[in-house]
Amino acid sequence: MANPPELFIDTGALHAKMIKFILSRQNDDIDYALVMKVDEGYNFHYRLEQPCYGELRKYSMTHGTMCTRPESEKPDDLYFPFPKGIPYAIAVPFNHALHSTSRDNYLRALVSEDSPWISGFGSPDSVEFIEKNGHLTGFILKDMHVDHTVMVSLIWATCHVHGSSAFDRLITEGFSVKETLAILVMNSTYSPHKFIVETDDYHWGSRLSFKRFFEAKPRNFSGGMFDEGYDYNRRMIQDIFYSDTGLEWQAAVAEGGCGKRGWGSIFIDDTNRAQLVPAMKYALAKGFKEEEPLIEKPFATHAPVMNPGDVFMIDPIGWGNYETGDEVIDKLEDYEDDYDYESDDELGCLDPDCTICHPKIKGPTPWDAIKTVDKPFWVDLNQPLKGVKN
Repeated sequence: MANPPELFIDTGALHAKMIKFILSRQNDDIDYALVMKVDEGYNFHYRLEQPCYGELRKYSMTHGTMCTRPESEKPDDLYFPFPKGIPYAIAVPFNHALHSTSRDNYLRALVSEDSPWISGFGSPDSVEFIEKNGHLTGFILKDMHVDHTVMVSLIWATCHVHGSSAFDRLITEGFSVKETLAILVMNSTYSPHKFIVETDDYHWGSRLSFKRFFEAKPRNFSGGMFDEGYDYNRRMIQDIFYSDTGLEWQAAVAEGGCGKRGWGSIFIDDTNRAQLVPAMKYALAKGFKEEEPLIEKPFATHAPVMNPGDVFMIDPIGWGNYETGDEVIDKLEDYEDDYDYESDDELGCLDPDCTICHPKIKGPTPWDAIKTVDKPFWVDLNQPLKGVKN
């Protein structure tokens, strides 16, 4: 399946809806809204209070051969399958919104012409920032003909680089924009002016490849473009800028003369503050100097395949392929005995009319669809899911 890239059109109501969504979600949650082009129209899909960005892709459990990364199983805490259509745009409120001019400059650098993540957003012209009270509060990504894995990594970078407020200070200390981004990613859990820590390898990999990062050549883990149906690689996303010969950040800063590497962080105080900038410059120079040449090893993938009439199992709960709807209903009833769904417990609020947990979302949920069947619950993904307004 190869669809031509869909160009974003400012359609007024759709554009206003994305802006309104961003302005309404000012919190520390992972929220986003995905716009899908279906036939001649557009579907607006809310994803609120998410555990991660895992619902931005398909899984073999819910989409069969349409999933391009079948080896990656669907996590149990994802409830909504990836929607029908061609990805058209995505609206992302910024969480951990520690508003400052420095952080705004960091966010703008993420989507500049020189950004290491440019293959995940296309060009600066395809990104629209939304402001509130004089600071950036979210963005709309308008180009979906991009590397899906890099795009999700970019979204991560808006919220999983907790020292981003140090951006301006690093620039004034003589670091370039790309060097500053590299420092903030490698020291992602704290401001480098407070602690020098090991790189958060859950989000960024333990060794940064300077060649990949500074030349904007992330590893190709997607295999194709988002609007062509290729899924982001959830297992390997943290390693798009990784290299076995890349820089170990904390060790290199310690080697540069700023503190001693130990089990914890290198605390920056009056005893070593003067050595911090020279040590960070030493670490960057080491990263450029010692890395081996890039060797691109394509990651195995396959094109999404959808045969006419194919049916696949919708499992929004994540409990596996139960043989009958009765078994799932029994499972739901067991959980209803154990959890208060009006609170933020494991499964969250299931009341579709609850405007606190599901603002402006009306109609039944996927749970209601499951409760209405008493036979194996299979659906044709080419047809609307009856009873569910997703």
